[in-house]
Amino acid sequence: MKKFLLVALVALVAAGCAMGPGYNPGLGGWAFRTSRGVFLQITHTCTDYGRLYQSGYGLVKEVVGATPQGVQLDPVGYDHQVEVTFQSLNKEGQVVGTYPATFWVSQYTGTAQWIISNRSMGGGGVQSHCLR
Repeated sequence: MKKFLLVALVALVAAGCAMGPGYNPGLGGWAFRTSRGVFLQITHTCTDYGRLYQSGYGLVKEVVGATPQGVQLDPVGYDHQVEVTFQSLNKEGQVVGTYPATFWVSQYTGTAQWIISNRSMGGGGVQSHCLR
């Protein structure tokens, strides 16, 4: 059993996984991260509907309303970044805006914030303005 645990731990470290507890209010408290990705909190106020796509994976989240949404994004293979595209949709489901962004994978932080809005909002993170 000890040998199995040692092999599993070495495999996780070799795969580049960032392990360790961390406080993340978006997840509701303490979380034990075992992935080397980014937990993205996205806020979109341009339209009522949108879709988040990740390069290499396709559609990862559908967003309804302006409430901040959270999604775990893991890089493709051994990439050190996560490339995403957000599409704003009108009520008929037609694309009215497309917004690309890149988030870097870091061993020091596992969270990112992206705000797509016409209003300036504080708090850091990536900000994109609505296309109108």
